[in-house]
Amino acid sequence: MTCELFATREAGALVLTFADTASRNRLSAEACVAAIEALNTADSDDDVRAVIVRGDGNHFCSGAEADADTARALTDLLAGLAAYPKPVLAVVEGQASGAGWALALACDAIAAAEGAVFKAGEPVSPGLARALDRTLPRPLAWAALWLGQPVEARTLHAAGQLTQLVDSGQAHATALAWAQALAERDAEPLGELKAALASAAAKPARA
Repeated sequence: MTCELFATREAGALVLTFADTASRNRLSAEACVAAIEALNTADSDDDVRAVIVRGDGNHFCSGAEADADTARALTDLLAGLAAYPKPVLAVVEGQASGAGWALALACDAIAAAEGAVFKAGEPVSPGLARALDRTLPRPLAWAALWLGQPVEARTLHAAGQLTQLVDSGQAHATALAWAQALAERDAEPLGELKAALASAAAKPARA
């Protein structure tokens, strides 16, 4: 069985759930393409005020299948999430490895459970390497990239990469609360804010 994508609506949000618990939700080309299609459909839907990205079961995402089709679809998905005009919220429980870490970083905000663990994977994708070097202190990025050391969510939160650290099992509820708060605000200013932040994204996070 390969990873599937389930698109549902909840609290004014489009919820994208990557599902293959046996592989800890390792991304497939089909799931990435389905996510892109769901995003495109929701783009013009005024009832969708935010997008939530999550994994089924106890883990977020253990990476991606190692084939050319998945690599292309994943690249398109990450770019689409980063450029999406509505807020995108990641829900991270358990493991987030390789493409899973990159998937979380493509979102605007990350709610991560206390016990979540992030790992760069092997081989490390150039995109993830650049993202970690830009968003983490260099010693921490070096250990994750060069030594392959796993990084606990608590450490990433202290380093400023995660939006909120929550109790295990509470990440999805936290993202839903964010989505509800976003639904109460005017959509147009939020879109303008996201565009402004995207234009400044090339700036290094480190001084």
